[in-house]
Amino acid sequence: PMPGHRRFIAVGSVSNPYVPMMYSQLDQHRFSVHFVHGLPGIFSALAEATATGEIPHLHLDTWFTAEEATKIVAALPHRATLSVTAHDLEYNVTRPDELSGARIILQRADAIHLLTLSSRRYVLSMNQFIGQRMFHVPHPSYVGSLGGKYALPQDRVVSRRTLGRAQDEFAVGLVGRISDRKNVNLLIAAGEILQ
Repeated sequence: PMPGHRRFIAVGSVSNPYVPMMYSQLDQHRFSVHFVHGLPGIFSALAEATATGEIPHLHLDTWFTAEEATKIVAALPHRATLSVTAHDLEYNVTRPDELSGARIILQRADAIHLLTLSSRRYVLSMNQFIGQRMFHVPHPSYVGSLGGKYALPQDRVVSRRTLGRAQDEFAVGLVGRISDRKNVNLLIAAGEILQ
């Protein structure tokens, strides 16, 4: 670390294969990239940056409760900047404490990265004055050479063959990670009823 350099603190899932790719060019712009997880990781990285004379930039790739968001904003040193990637915001912020935390983060954020245009409408409905801090850049899995890598072939016969399933087998599917926000229990219950 060198005084005056920017420390890019990326908070989120370090196991996501797209995370290193998304931040891979930052070292060419006087940023040193540090991947952290959770509040302890955030506070430790901010303290270390301050101690070494670096100017921290904190990038959040996940939402926090109102209490956590308040602590994060309060811990940002002078000249520190904050950005957030808003993942399908209208669907991912499902609890009132997370909604309050999202509002606190969005209010303070210097830049708001939107993966979908629907999130732009949602953010503007929360606060009309932060529109100039928003920019839309699709997730790397949607575009470019890696675009569509999550997708199976569109043809059902080919898809079932790819998965090793019989052509007439009943199937219920889930796209995305398994988490409480995806309401997996409801999907399983609905599948049992349909079968």
